[in-house]
Amino acid sequence: RRPEWSDVTPLAQPEPARPVVAIDYRPEYVDAHDYFRAILKSGEVSRRALDLTAECLRMNGANYTVWHRRWALVEALAAAEAERSAEADTRGEKGDRDAKPMRESLFDLEFAYAAAMALENPKNYQVWNHMRLVSAVLGKASADRNLTATKEALELDAKNIHAWTHRGWVVKKFGLQDAERRFTEAMITRDVRNNSAWNQRFVVTFSENDEVTNEALKRTVDSELAFVSRKIEIAPDNESAWNYLRGVARLFAQTKEIETNDVALVTKRVEEIARAHCSVTLSEMNALFREKEGEDVVPMDANDDKNGPPSRNTRGAFSSSAKETPPAKLSSDTNDSRHAVSLLADVLFSSGDCVSAAALYERLAHRDPIRANYWTHMRDETRRSRG
Repeated sequence: RRPEWSDVTPLAQPEPARPVVAIDYRPEYVDAHDYFRAILKSGEVSRRALDLTAECLRMNGANYTVWHRRWALVEALAAAEAERSAEADTRGEKGDRDAKPMRESLFDLEFAYAAAMALENPKNYQVWNHMRLVSAVLGKASADRNLTATKEALELDAKNIHAWTHRGWVVKKFGLQDAERRFTEAMITRDVRNNSAWNQRFVVTFSENDEVTNEALKRTVDSELAFVSRKIEIAPDNESAWNYLRGVARLFAQTKEIETNDVALVTKRVEEIARAHCSVTLSEMNALFREKEGEDVVPMDANDDKNGPPSRNTRGAFSSSAKETPPAKLSSDTNDSRHAVSLLADVLFSSGDCVSAAALYERLAHRDPIRANYWTHMRDETRRSRG
């Protein structure tokens, strides 16, 4: 079957005498893997062994044993090639070799192989790991090729976690954060609900860097708040963007040496973004409370002042004596974003406005029945905090 392998005795896969269910392998699959087991046992290092691994992976791209052996062969063959090149130099053959067109190194060829396999097996852990191993050897010279390969994979599936993870490694390894932010913006513009792109943007924008000053961080946060606000306008019910907004605010608040006033300003901006997308809920609840209490209740944005945040006693949706409205009196067909309502409730709770926060959690328990138990728990937490 393989004349060029006449010096190798194929090694069959061990099978029980009477298997319960025998796997019906194709003859070519059995043949290739029998020879692979033989060279794996003998430890043969050769080009034909490398070609055999490609044949096996063509039939089963997830065989991690074959991938492991292939990398060992690439390393060994590349080392042998480098040794031969060094010997040629010592014999004075360098001039002749330099006069010839430089052919691609084995690692360059292996990267091309891995990139092609990644498109055929885009959800395969092993192929992306193999590409990372090759890239680590090639160094920054492989950066553009990696970005191209991952972009092609993301064209097939814009949320392929393997491609995004590999791309994240490349960006961090070779310092390509600025270019990657532009790429994530393009991907988010194409699909504003692409959570993978949002996640990638957060990682590359706020990657750990001791050299980033607080002033630079404030500028970045300001820019990202504007960016995410624009994207929320496009799709107010997109949880990815709201999670990004939460993440930016939380990271800024937890950063050491950031002044309290700066944190308060960011919190106020986050609150304003949330308010803008739950105005129907706030108006509805204020109307119900006016009807119930027989008094004017200060709307949540009525006393906002451009020179500073609202005062403590008028900040809430309701007066301090108001009691939460029973959920049965609240409609559930509002177009307000529940993500905006929950974010606003969390912001008010953390700032100490427990009355308003509890009412919003109550509203969410009515509107979002799947998570009703959670929202009820949060409502009760705010009531306990209020005393």
